[in-house]
Amino acid sequence: MLAGCAILAVIGLRLLSSPPAQARGAGVAVRDSAAPESPPATAVHAATPAAAACDPGVWIDQYREASEAYARGLLTQPDARARLIAASLLGHYADDTEARIQAAAAYADAVRFGADDPLVRWVEALRCPAASADCDPGPALRRLQQLEPDNAAVWLLALQARNRDDAAAADAVLQRAASARQYRLFNTEYAQETTQLLLRVPGPAIGACTAARMRPETGFAGTQAGAIGFLAQDFVSALPTPVFTELSELCAQPPPRRRQACIDVLSRMATDADDVASRGLATALLVGSIPDDSDALWRERLRRHRWLALRLSESADRLRAEQPLRLLREGEIPGFESWLAETGQAGIPPLDWLPPDPGSRALILTGRADSGAADGYRLAPR
Repeated sequence: MLAGCAILAVIGLRLLSSPPAQARGAGVAVRDSAAPESPPATAVHAATPAAAACDPGVWIDQYREASEAYARGLLTQPDARARLIAASLLGHYADDTEARIQAAAAYADAVRFGADDPLVRWVEALRCPAASADCDPGPALRRLQQLEPDNAAVWLLALQARNRDDAAAADAVLQRAASARQYRLFNTEYAQETTQLLLRVPGPAIGACTAARMRPETGFAGTQAGAIGFLAQDFVSALPTPVFTELSELCAQPPPRRRQACIDVLSRMATDADDVASRGLATALLVGSIPDDSDALWRERLRRHRWLALRLSESADRLRAEQPLRLLREGEIPGFESWLAETGQAGIPPLDWLPPDPGSRALILTGRADSGAADGYRLAPR
């Protein structure tokens, strides 16, 4: 049940981060500002050369070429992060064996130049989640632990890569994560770096005709920010997202020797995480696996989190049109909460609100995922 909650949280995130199906597989950004008012729909649908020139897909192909040229120019720069994003972009769009080989070599150079950059090491570790003949996350994880020793996320990432048969080693890593004073993924930082790079690409302008078709065909408005948002999402969403299944296994009904470590690391994760998946997983585990004197507090926090995640997925279309770069720049949860406040929308659920699925309702009402046991329960006054 708890693993299912985490998966649902990730799915909710993807509802917002993935462009509509007909628009996926695109590439990067633009430079013009807001487009003029949209012409009548009938003006852009005829099968003519003029109509083809209005096709957002044509503009995307043109911009992909411009972005790849720009990225190759960055591969000679001393900035390790610019090299990393450029190399990853080239690899994401490589469409033949030679291009993939070139992209892999560029990525290796970026990692070499960014040996002491936590973001570079984080991406390296994410791209290699477990040891294999072609990949070993060990060096990146060890360097991450040296660079960010007080960040629980780097220890939890190492937990994922550990030998699953070594319980003592798992407990040691979990204890180290529990002693950390912060929890910070680098995915938002990666999105920020990506967006900054894409904003600098000297790509083609968006004409009024293309802008008119941009929103119905991609979900994003035909503006500079809308186009960058659409193109950036395709690239950023390719970075793997930590799911922390090992943490779920270790802290689902933990034995006494592990209980306090689980409480400490999950409390930090639930408090500091700026992404829906991490916060939802940690809060659900605290409620369902480690009930204590603060159980009512965590059940209320789980209720608020489930409401926020649902609102985020429901607001996806409006966010794409109004604030396409906001979540990339501010982080998923902080960006959405600040947008709710600015638009005069409630930031917390009604007092009597409960999520629609029976398992989540039961977890919030009783601390157990047994939906049948929750029939006689009601929300306590708050």
